[in-house]
Amino acid sequence: MKMNVYCYDKACCALVLAAMSLTVGEVTAAETGAPASEARQTVVTNIGFNGTATLTVAPNALRVVPGTSKSSTTFCIDVYLENTATIAVLDATVEVPAGVTLDDVTPTERVVEGTPISKDASSDGYNVTMGSSVTQALAVSGNSGKLCSLQMSASEAFASSANVVIKGVTAMDTNGNAKAFGDELTVRLERVERGNVNGEDAITANDASLVLQLVASKISARTEGVVYDAADVNGDGQVTAQDASLILQMVAGKK
Repeated sequence: MKMNVYCYDKACCALVLAAMSLTVGEVTAAETGAPASEARQTVVTNIGFNGTATLTVAPNALRVVPGTSKSSTTFCIDVYLENTATIAVLDATVEVPAGVTLDDVTPTERVVEGTPISKDASSDGYNVTMGSSVTQALAVSGNSGKLCSLQMSASEAFASSANVVIKGVTAMDTNGNAKAFGDELTVRLERVERGNVNGEDAITANDASLVLQLVASKISARTEGVVYDAADVNGDGQVTAQDASLILQMVAGKK
């Protein structure tokens, strides 16, 4: 399968988050996985072969905090493929905005072990291909479900809200027939400033309160409405009471 991907970092650790508890006193960025996001999906039109195939991504919108000079923030986009019994190779182009990088393409257990996966940077993003032989189906453990995760990161150069676009998706079946998906997949990256923990229009004392609740484990990085990476105001990879203090200084106009 070949795919061109324009995207961002390792936010795909959301499942790990569910099994972790936050540390009282500080919360490290490594425990958070992806930024808060909307879990909606976008579907690409069907293609033929023996029946139809439908490509889906989730989420279709992500709140992303720019990285710092010390480190990038990470997130991921999950790709789902239904009715793939006859699909042997997938190819796509993924466009990413400035400051966003596609770091890895991680297959799920649905993908046959040993299936080649390539990710090559190009002038318009990334070229991603899954599969290389038309004699073997790409996914064998069921006709529906998650196929892979696009792991991405955002640096401090991520300056404004923009889209990740997956386009030019082409599938080849086990008889060597190729067909293109007719639509593009678009995932909106909504830029959120550090300190804007609730993702609203302005930074207020409420954001400082959310930081303190994170520090005390009253809420978690997965709590709805919380943009965890925005709570790390000083960009040191931890969420502490110092970050809440910095937010209050912003509110008072002292920073």
